[in-house]
Order: sequence, then C-alpha cells, then structure tokens
Amino acid sequence: MEKEQEEKIAEIMADMQCSESFKCYKSQPADTCKTANMGIGGFARCLEGQTGCEFSLSFGSIYLCKCPLRVYLTNTLDV
Repeated sequence: MEKEQEEKIAEIMADMQCSESFKCYKSQPADTCKTANMGIGGFARCLEGQTGCEFSLSFGSIYLCKCPLRVYLTNTLDV
C-alpha cells in the first residue's frame, strides 16, 4: 500500500466511529465482510445481505455499504 493511501485511510478513520473497531481494515481480507465496487462514490455493494451492520442500507433487493472506510477499501484498493 502506498503512503498516500495509508494517509487517506488514517484520515477516514479519524473522522468516523466504528462499532467494529475498524475490523475491515485490521483483519485479513478473508475475515472481512464481502463487498463489490459499484463504480459510484459513497457506496459499495454488500455481498452478504442484511448483516445488522450500522452502515448497511437496504436498496430494493440489494444491500449497500455506506461505511466510508469500507467503501474506500473496496473502490480504491479492491479489498
């Protein structure tokens, strides 16, 4: 990961609260929720359906992730 990306992640984490203690960043990719890049900023597609996550948003038959950190990791780093 590049220094600029690490700085952006630190900035995002400083600006938000996470009830999961930033597990999606601190865990191995296999241990995190599964998301997909939607090609639009601000959201990623949650591939695990309703998880009870505070950042999960139902949109018809799909669920979106609106967590700023998870969205950045998915859309920028494909993690």
